[in-house]
Amino acid sequence: MLPKTRLGVTMLDKLKIYAGGEHPHQAQQPAPMDVQA
Repeated sequence: MLPKTRLGVTMLDKLKIYAGGEHPHQAQQPAPMDVQA
């Protein structure tokens, strides 16, 4: 949910949606993590 103010408009302007798992943002490369319970 976005606020219905100028802040919400700014957030919507910065929102990037990509189809699939490929994206050009190199800093955001999550890696799987083994967690043993």
